[in-house]
Amino acid sequence: MLDFLGIGARKSATTWVYKKLCMHPETYFPLGKEVHYWDNFERLGGGGYRNNFLNTTFADQNGFKCGEITPAYATVKPEIIREVRNFSSDCKVFYIIRNPIDCLWSSLKHDFRLSGKDLNLATNDDFLNLMNQERTMVHYDYLTNINRWKDSFDDLLVLDYMEITQSPRSLLKTLAGHINISPDFYDLLPKKCLSDVVHTSKGGEIPDELFFAALEYYEEKILALQPIMDKDLSSWLKPKKEHFRWVNELRGRFL
Repeated sequence: MLDFLGIGARKSATTWVYKKLCMHPETYFPLGKEVHYWDNFERLGGGGYRNNFLNTTFADQNGFKCGEITPAYATVKPEIIREVRNFSSDCKVFYIIRNPIDCLWSSLKHDFRLSGKDLNLATNDDFLNLMNQERTMVHYDYLTNINRWKDSFDDLLVLDYMEITQSPRSLLKTLAGHINISPDFYDLLPKKCLSDVVHTSKGGEIPDELFFAALEYYEEKILALQPIMDKDLSSWLKPKKEHFRWVNELRGRFL
């Protein structure tokens, strides 16, 4: 049975969440992370994926919750989401999002690093071209993606990447409660185990001119998210350096 499913923004620490869930004695990932089944559903059909989640006798007998995390599922079509619902109506879905401006900058650095390019040679056009790609616009259209998933999974849990950097223990306990595993396990983990957010990128913060260029496009979308998340996202509207010290102070307080 597919008991839980994680989706998310690119560069939103889904790998970190996957690793922390793998540590929990009540979870089982039959196919690992980033299976990319549902975003290829029309091509793959049934087969191995369904068999792996339907034939989980060992997991069921031992009380494990079975799941997977593939960020790309965030943008699948409504009919695919309904297929997920038909496959596992009791599945608990969670969606990790991150300030789209930070995501864009982190993605650009990641792409340059993978291609062996010097980030110092990146131009404003490189960033703006990435931002204006259709797939980028769809991926970071969080409100549309959230509403699309909520149409089939009304208890969708939306998590903010900033909570991972500020209060990771609290986030993991919230997530554990959502997917019906014991939250108390995460009280046992030492601070060091919680502070190792993976894939910390290098290369400095986004230049102000690029931040404000992106903000012009994303500000309205960010503000529209606030009532959905019942959260103040005003920090997303400021250059990171303005609240970097404040974030670190909070992180030390809640670990």
